Amino acid sequence: MAMGVGNSETWQQSLEDLHTDLEVLNFGVGAYGFDQAFLRYVKEGRAKAPDVVIMGFMSENIYRSVNTYRPFYTPRSGIPLSKPRFRLTEDSGLRLVPNTIGNRVSVAIFLEDPTPVLQQMGEEDFYYPSRHRSGLLDVFALVRIGRLAAGLLGPARGEGI
Repeated sequence: MAMGVGNSETWQQSLEDLHTDLEVLNFGVGAYGFDQAFLRYVKEGRAKAPDVVIMGFMSENIYRSVNTYRPFYTPRSGIPLSKPRFRLTEDSGLRLVPNTIGNRVSVAIFLEDPTPVLQQMGEEDFYYPSRHRSGLLDVFALVRIGRLAAGLLGPARGEGI
């Protein structure tokens, strides 16, 4: 099913109605990035032996695909979470960059002292060098919370880049 319309109203159904010799499958999943869509195709789509594959995306997805920690990309996003991402390897494959803050232990470590965790995530994040700035007072939890709140509520810093 597509978002907001029934199966009979999708572009897939329209194509099948126009050309009865076609079988059109939609493997789309809301909020998937390029990497996740590609991996889903590899896992499930290739087995269908398609003659044509079309992968749709929003241009903004490119920016999120090179991001590991949402506030590095959009400080006012309201999403202070990290995520895994994939990097291209020299042989045109994908290498998983795991989620740095993916369990309770890593969250506790992050909350106790976020600087090394942010630096680790920043090594794999396109936006980190130009967006994140640490301060000497970041050793205090209240300052870290205040900086996070200011980033979420304050004016955007170059959003839409």
